[in-house]
Amino acid sequence: FMVPPFHGIEPMALFSATLPILILAAVGFALARTALLSAQDFSTLGRFVVMLALPALLFRTMADLPVSGIVEPGYLLAYLGGTLIVIVIGYGGWRLFGNASGDVAAIRTMGMACPNSGFVGYPLMLLSFPEIAGKVLALNMAVENLIFIPLLLALAESGRQAGQGFAAMIRRTMLELVRNPMIIGLAGGFAWTVFGLTLPDAVRRPVDMLAASSGAVSLIVIGGMLGRSNVSSWKFPALVTICGKLLLQPLAVFLMLMVVTALGMPLTDPDLRKALVISSAISVMGIYPLLSLRYGLAESSAVVLAGSTIASFVTLNLVFLVVASLP
Repeated sequence: FMVPPFHGIEPMALFSATLPILILAAVGFALARTALLSAQDFSTLGRFVVMLALPALLFRTMADLPVSGIVEPGYLLAYLGGTLIVIVIGYGGWRLFGNASGDVAAIRTMGMACPNSGFVGYPLMLLSFPEIAGKVLALNMAVENLIFIPLLLALAESGRQAGQGFAAMIRRTMLELVRNPMIIGLAGGFAWTVFGLTLPDAVRRPVDMLAASSGAVSLIVIGGMLGRSNVSSWKFPALVTICGKLLLQPLAVFLMLMVVTALGMPLTDPDLRKALVISSAISVMGIYPLLSLRYGLAESSAVVLAGSTIASFVTLNLVFLVVASLP
Protein backbone atom coordinates (compact mmCIF):
# COMPACT_ATOMS: atom_id res chain seq x y z
CA PHE A 1 0.00 0.00 0.00
CA MET A 2 1.58 3.23 -1.17
CA VAL A 3 0.75 6.63 0.20
CA PRO A 4 0.27 8.99 -2.75
CA PRO A 5 2.57 11.99 -2.97
CA PHE A 6 1.29 14.77 -0.78
CA HIS A 7 2.86 17.91 0.51
CA GLY A 8 0.35 18.95 3.15
CA ILE A 9 -0.92 22.49 3.29
CA GLU A 10 1.03 25.19 1.55
CA PRO A 11 2.40 27.17 4.53
CA MET A 12 1.30 30.49 3.03
CA ALA A 13 -2.23 29.16 2.44
CA LEU A 14 -2.75 28.32 6.10
CA PHE A 15 -0.93 31.48 7.13
CA SER A 16 -3.16 33.67 4.95
CA ALA A 17 -6.28 31.98 6.34
CA THR A 18 -5.30 32.51 9.98
CA LEU A 19 -3.32 35.77 9.77
CA PRO A 20 -6.40 38.07 9.93
CA ILE A 21 -7.51 36.27 13.11
CA LEU A 22 -4.12 36.76 14.74
CA ILE A 23 -3.79 40.41 13.62
CA LEU A 24 -7.19 41.47 14.99
CA ALA A 25 -6.62 39.57 18.23
CA ALA A 26 -3.22 41.30 18.51
CA VAL A 27 -4.93 44.69 18.08
CA GLY A 28 -7.28 43.88 20.96
CA PHE A 29 -4.34 42.62 23.02
CA ALA A 30 -2.45 45.88 22.46
CA LEU A 31 -5.51 47.99 23.28
CA ALA A 32 -5.87 46.15 26.59
CA ARG A 33 -2.18 46.25 27.51
CA THR A 34 -1.90 49.96 26.77
CA ALA A 35 -5.19 50.68 28.59
CA LEU A 36 -6.57 52.52 25.56
CA LEU A 37 -9.71 50.47 26.16
CA SER A 38 -10.80 49.59 29.68
CA ALA A 39 -12.30 46.36 30.95
CA GLN A 40 -15.71 48.05 30.81
CA ASP A 41 -15.13 49.01 27.17
CA PHE A 42 -14.33 45.42 26.22
CA SER A 43 -17.33 44.21 28.20
CA THR A 44 -19.62 46.58 26.30
CA LEU A 45 -18.18 45.50 22.95
CA GLY A 46 -18.60 41.87 23.98
CA ARG A 47 -22.26 42.43 24.86
CA PHE A 48 -22.83 44.08 21.47
CA VAL A 49 -21.38 41.04 19.71
CA VAL A 50 -23.30 38.50 21.80
CA MET A 51 -26.64 40.32 21.78
CA LEU A 52 -26.70 41.65 18.20
CA ALA A 53 -23.81 40.85 15.87
CA LEU A 54 -23.51 37.10 16.50
CA PRO A 55 -27.28 36.44 16.37
CA ALA A 56 -27.37 38.31 13.05
CA LEU A 57 -24.44 36.26 11.74
CA LEU A 58 -26.03 32.97 12.83
CA PHE A 59 -29.39 33.98 11.36
CA ARG A 60 -27.82 34.88 8.02
CA THR A 61 -25.69 31.73 7.96
CA MET A 62 -28.69 29.48 8.53
CA ALA A 63 -31.02 31.47 6.25
CA ASP A 64 -28.50 31.17 3.39
CA LEU A 65 -27.94 27.42 3.76
CA PRO A 66 -29.09 25.53 0.65
CA VAL A 67 -31.29 22.69 1.92
CA SER A 68 -30.33 20.52 -1.05
CA GLY A 69 -26.66 21.00 -0.23
CA ILE A 70 -26.87 19.56 3.27
CA VAL A 71 -28.26 16.15 2.31
CA GLU A 72 -25.24 13.84 2.53
CA PRO A 73 -26.13 11.11 5.08
CA GLY A 74 -22.70 9.48 5.30
CA TYR A 75 -20.92 12.78 5.86
CA LEU A 76 -23.45 14.02 8.40
CA LEU A 77 -23.48 10.76 10.36
CA ALA A 78 -19.68 10.52 10.48
CA TYR A 79 -19.27 14.13 11.59
CA LEU A 80 -22.14 13.94 14.06
CA GLY A 81 -21.12 10.57 15.51
CA GLY A 82 -17.43 11.39 15.82
CA THR A 83 -18.09 14.72 17.49
CA LEU A 84 -20.66 13.24 19.88
CA ILE A 85 -17.93 10.83 20.98
CA VAL A 86 -15.71 13.84 21.71
CA ILE A 87 -18.55 15.53 23.62
CA VAL A 88 -19.16 12.44 25.77
CA ILE A 89 -15.44 11.99 26.48
CA GLY A 90 -14.86 15.70 27.07
CA TYR A 91 -17.88 16.39 29.25
CA GLY A 92 -17.48 13.17 31.22
CA GLY A 93 -13.75 13.71 31.63
CA TRP A 94 -14.08 17.27 32.90
CA ARG A 95 -16.81 16.23 35.32
CA LEU A 96 -15.15 13.06 36.64
CA PHE A 97 -11.46 13.92 36.52
CA GLY A 98 -11.38 17.70 36.19
CA ASN A 99 -13.71 18.43 39.11
CA ALA A 100 -15.59 20.84 36.86
CA SER A 101 -19.18 21.96 37.35
CA GLY A 102 -21.69 21.16 34.63
CA ASP A 103 -21.51 24.55 32.95
CA VAL A 104 -17.70 24.69 33.03
CA ALA A 105 -17.46 21.13 31.66
CA ALA A 106 -19.86 21.97 28.83
CA ILE A 107 -18.01 25.12 27.78
CA ARG A 108 -14.60 23.41 27.89
CA THR A 109 -16.06 20.58 25.82
CA MET A 110 -17.35 23.12 23.30
CA GLY A 111 -13.72 24.10 22.75
CA MET A 112 -12.95 20.47 21.85
CA ALA A 113 -15.90 19.98 19.50
CA CYS A 114 -16.57 23.13 17.44
CA PRO A 115 -14.12 24.04 14.64
CA ASN A 116 -13.78 27.36 12.87
CA SER A 117 -15.49 26.19 9.68
CA GLY A 118 -16.21 29.68 8.38
CA PHE A 119 -13.13 31.85 8.88
CA VAL A 120 -10.47 29.12 8.58
CA GLY A 121 -12.13 25.99 7.19
CA TYR A 122 -13.77 27.54 4.15
CA PRO A 123 -10.61 29.27 2.83
CA LEU A 124 -8.69 26.00 3.27
CA MET A 125 -11.41 24.06 1.43
CA LEU A 126 -11.32 26.59 -1.42
CA LEU A 127 -7.59 26.03 -1.77
CA SER A 128 -7.64 22.24 -1.34
CA PHE A 129 -11.02 21.12 -2.74
CA PRO A 130 -12.51 24.10 -4.64
CA GLU A 131 -15.23 22.05 -6.36
CA ILE A 132 -16.85 20.98 -3.07
CA ALA A 133 -15.86 23.86 -0.76
CA GLY A 134 -19.37 25.36 -0.69
CA LYS A 135 -20.99 22.00 -0.01
CA VAL A 136 -18.54 21.20 2.81
CA LEU A 137 -19.20 24.59 4.40
CA ALA A 138 -22.98 24.03 4.24
CA LEU A 139 -22.70 20.53 5.74
CA ASN A 140 -20.41 21.66 8.55
CA MET A 141 -22.43 24.75 9.38
CA ALA A 142 -25.66 22.76 9.50
CA VAL A 143 -24.34 20.21 12.02
CA GLU A 144 -22.42 22.72 14.13
CA ASN A 145 -25.13 25.37 14.33
CA LEU A 146 -28.16 23.09 14.59
CA ILE A 147 -26.76 20.39 16.89
CA PHE A 148 -23.38 20.99 18.54
CA ILE A 149 -23.77 24.59 19.70
CA PRO A 150 -27.39 24.24 20.97
CA LEU A 151 -26.55 20.92 22.66
CA LEU A 152 -23.53 22.30 24.48
CA LEU A 153 -25.32 25.52 25.45
CA ALA A 154 -28.15 23.38 26.83
CA LEU A 155 -25.63 21.37 28.88
CA ALA A 156 -24.07 24.60 30.13
CA GLU A 157 -27.45 26.05 31.11
CA SER A 158 -28.48 22.83 32.87
CA GLY A 159 -25.19 23.00 34.79
CA ARG A 160 -26.00 26.52 35.94
CA GLN A 161 -29.44 25.41 37.13
CA ALA A 162 -28.17 22.32 39.01
CA GLY A 163 -29.61 21.78 42.48
CA GLN A 164 -33.11 23.02 41.65
CA GLY A 165 -34.72 19.63 41.15
CA PHE A 166 -34.96 17.90 37.77
CA ALA A 167 -38.26 19.41 36.56
CA ALA A 168 -37.33 22.92 37.67
CA MET A 169 -33.88 22.56 36.11
CA ILE A 170 -35.32 21.48 32.73
CA ARG A 171 -37.90 24.26 32.79
CA ARG A 172 -35.35 26.91 33.69
CA THR A 173 -32.83 25.61 31.15
CA MET A 174 -35.37 25.69 28.33
CA LEU A 175 -36.48 29.18 29.34
CA GLU A 176 -32.90 30.46 29.26
CA LEU A 177 -32.28 28.83 25.88
CA VAL A 178 -35.36 30.28 24.17
CA ARG A 179 -34.36 33.72 25.47
CA ASN A 180 -30.76 33.36 24.27
CA PRO A 181 -30.24 35.73 21.28
CA MET A 182 -27.93 33.26 19.54
CA ILE A 183 -30.44 30.40 19.79
CA ILE A 184 -33.12 32.78 18.49
CA GLY A 185 -30.86 33.66 15.55
CA LEU A 186 -30.16 29.99 14.79
CA ALA A 187 -33.79 28.94 15.03
CA GLY A 188 -35.03 31.91 13.02
CA GLY A 189 -32.51 31.36 10.24
CA PHE A 190 -33.26 27.64 10.07
CA ALA A 191 -37.01 28.28 9.86
CA TRP A 192 -36.35 30.83 7.14
CA THR A 193 -34.43 28.39 4.95
CA VAL A 194 -36.81 25.46 5.57
CA PHE A 195 -39.78 27.50 4.38
CA GLY A 196 -37.81 28.84 1.42
CA LEU A 197 -38.28 32.47 2.35
CA THR A 198 -36.23 35.37 1.01
CA LEU A 199 -35.18 38.30 3.13
CA PRO A 200 -36.48 41.62 1.78
CA ASP A 201 -33.69 44.05 0.97
CA ALA A 202 -34.74 46.46 3.71
CA VAL A 203 -34.17 43.69 6.28
CA ARG A 204 -31.27 41.98 4.56
CA ARG A 205 -28.98 45.01 4.58
CA PRO A 206 -29.04 45.72 8.35
CA VAL A 207 -28.68 41.99 9.06
CA ASP A 208 -25.66 41.87 6.74
CA MET A 209 -24.15 44.96 8.38
CA LEU A 210 -24.52 43.51 11.87
CA ALA A 211 -23.21 40.12 10.74
CA ALA A 212 -20.20 41.70 9.03
CA SER A 213 -19.26 43.51 12.23
CA SER A 214 -19.20 40.32 14.29
CA GLY A 215 -15.88 38.96 13.05
CA ALA A 216 -13.65 41.99 13.57
CA VAL A 217 -15.24 43.18 16.82
CA SER A 218 -15.31 39.72 18.40
CA LEU A 219 -11.63 39.11 17.59
CA ILE A 220 -10.64 42.48 19.09
CA VAL A 221 -12.64 41.62 22.22
CA ILE A 222 -10.92 38.22 22.35
CA GLY A 223 -7.52 39.90 22.08
CA GLY A 224 -8.54 42.21 24.90
CA MET A 225 -9.46 39.21 27.03
CA LEU A 226 -6.01 37.75 26.38
CA GLY A 227 -4.38 41.07 27.25
CA ARG A 228 -6.13 41.23 30.61
CA SER A 229 -5.92 37.54 31.54
CA ASN A 230 -3.44 35.60 33.64
CA VAL A 231 -2.60 32.94 31.08
CA SER A 232 -0.67 30.77 33.54
CA SER A 233 -3.81 30.13 35.57
CA TRP A 234 -5.51 28.55 32.55
CA LYS A 235 -2.50 26.54 31.37
CA PHE A 236 -3.64 22.95 32.03
CA PRO A 237 -7.35 23.22 31.09
CA ALA A 238 -6.43 25.17 27.95
CA LEU A 239 -3.81 22.61 26.92
CA VAL A 240 -6.21 19.69 27.37
CA THR A 241 -8.93 21.50 25.43
CA ILE A 242 -6.54 22.33 22.57
CA CYS A 243 -5.35 18.72 22.36
CA GLY A 244 -8.96 17.54 22.35
CA LYS A 245 -9.81 19.87 19.49
CA LEU A 246 -6.79 19.35 17.26
CA LEU A 247 -6.12 15.65 17.92
CA LEU A 248 -9.10 13.87 19.50
CA GLN A 249 -11.84 15.25 17.26
CA PRO A 250 -10.20 14.39 13.90
CA LEU A 251 -9.34 10.92 15.25
CA ALA A 252 -12.92 10.32 16.40
CA VAL A 253 -14.38 11.58 13.12
CA PHE A 254 -11.95 9.43 11.12
CA LEU A 255 -12.94 6.33 13.10
CA MET A 256 -16.64 7.13 12.71
CA LEU A 257 -16.11 7.56 8.97
CA MET A 258 -14.78 3.99 8.89
CA VAL A 259 -17.81 2.79 10.86
CA VAL A 260 -20.26 4.57 8.56
CA THR A 261 -18.52 3.06 5.54
CA ALA A 262 -18.70 -0.42 7.08
CA LEU A 263 -22.43 0.07 7.69
CA GLY A 264 -23.01 0.60 3.98
CA MET A 265 -23.18 4.40 3.79
CA PRO A 266 -19.81 5.25 2.26
CA LEU A 267 -18.89 8.67 0.92
CA THR A 268 -18.34 7.97 -2.75
CA ASP A 269 -16.42 11.20 -3.34
CA PRO A 270 -12.86 10.72 -2.01
CA ASP A 271 -12.38 14.48 -1.70
CA LEU A 272 -15.45 14.68 0.53
CA ARG A 273 -13.96 12.02 2.83
CA LYS A 274 -10.73 13.97 3.11
CA ALA A 275 -12.52 17.28 3.60
CA LEU A 276 -14.54 15.79 6.47
CA VAL A 277 -11.50 14.75 8.47
CA ILE A 278 -9.63 17.97 7.72
CA SER A 279 -12.65 20.06 8.76
CA SER A 280 -12.72 18.38 12.16
CA ALA A 281 -9.02 19.16 12.70
CA ILE A 282 -9.37 22.93 12.31
CA SER A 283 -8.81 25.23 15.30
CA VAL A 284 -11.72 26.17 17.56
CA MET A 285 -14.44 28.49 16.25
CA GLY A 286 -13.80 32.22 16.55
CA ILE A 287 -16.98 32.92 18.54
CA TYR A 288 -16.02 30.43 21.26
CA PRO A 289 -14.80 33.00 23.83
CA LEU A 290 -17.93 35.09 23.26
CA LEU A 291 -20.19 32.10 23.90
CA SER A 292 -18.15 31.48 27.07
CA LEU A 293 -18.62 35.03 28.35
CA ARG A 294 -21.92 34.24 30.08
CA TYR A 295 -20.27 31.44 32.07
CA GLY A 296 -17.20 33.33 33.26
CA LEU A 297 -14.81 31.41 31.01
CA ALA A 298 -14.09 34.00 28.35
CA GLU A 299 -10.42 34.47 29.27
CA SER A 300 -9.56 30.77 29.29
CA SER A 301 -11.51 30.32 26.05
CA ALA A 302 -9.54 33.13 24.43
CA VAL A 303 -6.34 31.29 25.37
CA VAL A 304 -7.75 28.13 23.75
CA LEU A 305 -8.63 30.03 20.56
CA ALA A 306 -5.18 31.61 20.26
CA GLY A 307 -3.36 28.41 21.20
CA SER A 308 -5.32 26.15 18.87
CA THR A 309 -4.94 28.58 15.96
CA ILE A 310 -1.15 28.65 16.37
CA ALA A 311 -0.78 24.90 17.06
CA SER A 312 -2.90 24.03 14.03
CA PHE A 313 -0.04 25.12 11.77
CA VAL A 314 1.61 21.83 12.81
CA THR A 315 -1.34 19.53 13.45
CA LEU A 316 -3.24 20.37 10.27
CA ASN A 317 -0.27 19.42 8.13
CA LEU A 318 -0.07 16.09 9.99
CA VAL A 319 -3.78 15.48 9.36
CA PHE A 320 -3.35 16.36 5.68
CA LEU A 321 -0.61 13.75 5.42
CA VAL A 322 -2.85 11.11 7.02
CA VAL A 323 -5.90 11.81 4.85
CA ALA A 324 -3.74 11.66 1.74
CA SER A 325 -3.69 7.88 2.26
CA LEU A 326 -7.49 7.63 2.23
CA PRO A 327 -8.71 5.83 -0.90
